[in-house]
Amino acid sequence: MYSFMNKSVIMIVVVVVIAMTAGCAGVLDGGTTSEDDDGEGETGVATKDEASEAIDYPDGTGKSGLDASKLESRQETVLENRSYTVETHETIEYDTETYEESITLTVDGEQKMQKTKYDFTPLTEDSMFVSSTEKTWLFTETGNETLIRRTVDSNERYRVESGPGMRTTAEQNIRDELEAVLGVSGYELIDVEETDGSTAVTYEGTEMGDDLEQLYPLVDEYGEFAATVTVSDDGIERYAYEFEGETRNGNTESVAVETTFSGVGESELGRPGWVDEGFERAPEASISIDDGDPIALALESGEPIPENATVSLSSIGANYYGASVDEAFEPGETLYLTVRDDQLLATVDVEPDGAATIDTEWVMITVRTESGLVAYEGVYEK
Repeated sequence: MYSFMNKSVIMIVVVVVIAMTAGCAGVLDGGTTSEDDDGEGETGVATKDEASEAIDYPDGTGKSGLDASKLESRQETVLENRSYTVETHETIEYDTETYEESITLTVDGEQKMQKTKYDFTPLTEDSMFVSSTEKTWLFTETGNETLIRRTVDSNERYRVESGPGMRTTAEQNIRDELEAVLGVSGYELIDVEETDGSTAVTYEGTEMGDDLEQLYPLVDEYGEFAATVTVSDDGIERYAYEFEGETRNGNTESVAVETTFSGVGESELGRPGWVDEGFERAPEASISIDDGDPIALALESGEPIPENATVSLSSIGANYYGASVDEAFEPGETLYLTVRDDQLLATVDVEPDGAATIDTEWVMITVRTESGLVAYEGVYEK
């Protein structure tokens, strides 16, 4: 999935119970049956099975179930239409805390925008953590650059990522999850809706498949499970699932997920007002490493990095070093980094003696504000 910590609790699974009493036919036939004085059923009235056979089922569905392969292919065509909106909500509840994650992804040709809201809530009074909310926006105008806007409480930062390592939207994760949901066994028809000549059918499955289990690798044993899929003439409109399980460390985990597709071929994504501001505020910096000199991170433009930031440095061999920066880091200034006695030293516009005593063939530098927001992240490679 997009995040295995995808985390308010909402009703996810639609369960339709059809009460069948004497004198009433099913919801599909819309008629009634009665018996005459001889006990014979009234003739000329459609039975439930006959009405069901008359339904014009969407492609890939039928009275007996759904065709997972055909539906997956149909939805792939929908997603490749390059204009749609997907909304997904996931709640994961443990014994001591709850995580909720809501994602809205809009794709319009080459433009994409994703908003993710992540909430954490402790369920016990003695928890060492407090409730928190994080929001992240990803805006991609071309295929090789993404503007990231992130807020934690009242703190906000922008940054730009480009190249092969940049963050991507949840498109592929949605495809993977949809494939796993369609792999659930035992789907049965539970609802049919016909409106203005369009038919929408809903199926429920109660046998979890291997592909869906693999999306939750920390769960060791699964309890009750249910999934629903709603399909219309336009494709899959909605899927949802929920289950309870026990993790390997003995904790109980309850998961509920719901995803809807809309605006197929009609979603329009303009340029949000914050995008121009974001590109101006996002730091632009360069990393240089010369033999015999410390590592230099030159901040060229963008928003200053405030005092009490932390900087981390990773190099080949999984070496990791961290240090604090006790003064603000302004555009036009340079942050110098060196490693001595296995300790990272960080200074602004004051160049320390000597080079870093680490392998500098490949180096990643990450700068975070005091509130934990990533202000800059970059990679140097010789």
